[in-house]
Amino acid sequence: MLESTITHLYNQQKLLADISQLLIRADDLYTVINHILKLLGEHTNVSRVYIFENTPDGIHTNNTYEWCNEGITPQIGILKDQPWEIIPTWKQIMTTKGRIFSDNINELPEDIREVLAPQGIKSILSYPLYVENWFFGFIGFDECVRTKIWREDEMDLLRTVSNLLSNAFERKVVHDKLKLNEIRLKFAIDAANEGLWEWYSQTGEVYFSDTWSTMLGFEPGDLEISYDGWAKLVHPDDYQEVVKQLSAHIKGETEFYEVTYRLRTKSGEYRWILDHGRVVQRDENNNAVRMLGTHIDVTKQKEIEQQLKESIETKNILFYIISHDLRGPVGDILAALEFMTSGAKVNDETKNKFLEEMKKSSRTTYSLLENLLNWAKLQTNSIKVNPGAFKMHDIIDEGISLITTTAKQKDIQIEIVADPQHSVYADKELAGLVVRNLVSNAIKFTPRSGKIMISVERKGKETVVEVADTGVGMEKKLIDKILTSAGIYSTRGTENEKGSGIGLVLVKNFVEKNDGKLRFVSYPGKGTRAIFTLPSAE
Repeated sequence: MLESTITHLYNQQKLLADISQLLIRADDLYTVINHILKLLGEHTNVSRVYIFENTPDGIHTNNTYEWCNEGITPQIGILKDQPWEIIPTWKQIMTTKGRIFSDNINELPEDIREVLAPQGIKSILSYPLYVENWFFGFIGFDECVRTKIWREDEMDLLRTVSNLLSNAFERKVVHDKLKLNEIRLKFAIDAANEGLWEWYSQTGEVYFSDTWSTMLGFEPGDLEISYDGWAKLVHPDDYQEVVKQLSAHIKGETEFYEVTYRLRTKSGEYRWILDHGRVVQRDENNNAVRMLGTHIDVTKQKEIEQQLKESIETKNILFYIISHDLRGPVGDILAALEFMTSGAKVNDETKNKFLEEMKKSSRTTYSLLENLLNWAKLQTNSIKVNPGAFKMHDIIDEGISLITTTAKQKDIQIEIVADPQHSVYADKELAGLVVRNLVSNAIKFTPRSGKIMISVERKGKETVVEVADTGVGMEKKLIDKILTSAGIYSTRGTENEKGSGIGLVLVKNFVEKNDGKLRFVSYPGKGTRAIFTLPSAE
């Protein structure tokens, strides 16, 4: 659903940019408009898209352009010289309310229904076309197959196209000179909230429309109107690719120039821009002289794309952990059970060995599942923090009791240095998970006969909890990755113990959700000190 929405929004913005470009370079307006109607029809999947033009005296109207979907009967040959007097309400509504709009034509006035019903129309959406403030005609969508509820984006699309077409017809009627045509189209593009730019590449002359500036937070006139002025706004990481695409089009290697990149706003932030343009004039040596293009702010679409990307990454990580990390311990348990129930003679020593292995695999599976479920909640923002006062010593005791067997198997000593009465104010469940993960991590990376010390110290309004081990330690590069990114990094323990890498991600996020901070002091071969803070209880 999310991916479909992203694609639809992107395609609609690109469609408007393409229509703008088609009208800018239109030598044969009739062919271009028919192509535009086809693009609109295929994008919206309606039954018909059409244009009517009024006669100069305003008494009659003619169906001059039409696109029909598959299986829909054309009307263009029938609807010629239609007198407005047989459908006066249409003209009245169109010129006063700015559109004809109905999900069900039975709701429309009788004179309109009498014209639409014989055409099999069930739903309709239409906007007026104006030339020099005169009602020139209209553009419309018909739906003949089903009753259609018109979406806001469809209404915005047709309204914007009606503005673009109005200016194109005005260009045709009023003047045939290219400069005047472009000026009128600029107004339409501004109305569509697109920034227009014009660049004379040989002289360096540049034009930015007011919308081009305001979409970046600048007032018209604030910006340096030059190629260099634009280049200074391009994000450094995007600049080379933008110049590469621009150069390729100027050389004639591509039909259009189109690239998405970031531009700096007045506030210093960056917005994602879809830049779409074309060389419209070349000299006798085929060198580019003049180029026109549009800017569309696609920041929201890029944010949705990023959310989708993160969602896909989350899904892939879940599948990986399920297929690799969970499969191993569950397979060990299943193999042991199958052997013990196979009827083979098993002595007590072997049976106890299998049971210990099953217990070990069960603990590994439980710990992994707990982390996996909490991590999944974290990705969907469904973790709720319920703070309260509790004794930190009790939480540490509870956490260690769940993993003490693992420590004993490696002959690791765990020592607690904490005031039993000292309380913190945080989410008890999340704090327990933080302790369990840090201690489990310390056990995993501490060799046999090592030592882990857990200390709790109150420092004013915050409590400092430290889990120190005599393990293998970590490199600074790995610590920086853990603390600065959402990535998952997993390595095997001193006895080849597996891990998903999720534990430390949870620790960092859960500490921060409880208004605390996490840091590590560690050097390869010299152990690790994991230190986090929580608010002290009053």
